[in-house]
Amino acid sequence: MDAMVPIPASTRPPPGAPVCKVLVVDDHRDTAESLGVALGLLGHDVRAVRSGLAAFYAVTDFAPDACVVDIRMPAMDGFTIAERLRGLLGPGVRMVAVTGERAAASDPRAGVFDRVLTKPLGLGELLGALAAPSAGE
Repeated sequence: MDAMVPIPASTRPPPGAPVCKVLVVDDHRDTAESLGVALGLLGHDVRAVRSGLAAFYAVTDFAPDACVVDIRMPAMDGFTIAERLRGLLGPGVRMVAVTGERAAASDPRAGVFDRVLTKPLGLGELLGALAAPSAGE
């Protein structure tokens, strides 16, 4: 029998909380999948992709409320991906960066994001960033 991993009460959305549609963009498969599974277990509608190009295709039939984007990715960095996604989706979509580099938050291009979170990130921290209003709202 498979063991179930309990979700701490502090990370569960309150009853009646709105479901958020989230696009996760991370070139590391394990990270993209684990974020997608965790957010999905909390009731969110999640799509996880591994490149900027895949993200642009995903939004043709999936209109996310929020995007969680890794900054350091090959071919196209997260700054560029977020800027283009914002252009496609509009200013009301929350853009959350995840990065292993603390210095990325002070990069002038980080302004395209509503929040910049440093890995390893806590689920509560991510949920707080997803619940916060976008700079465009």
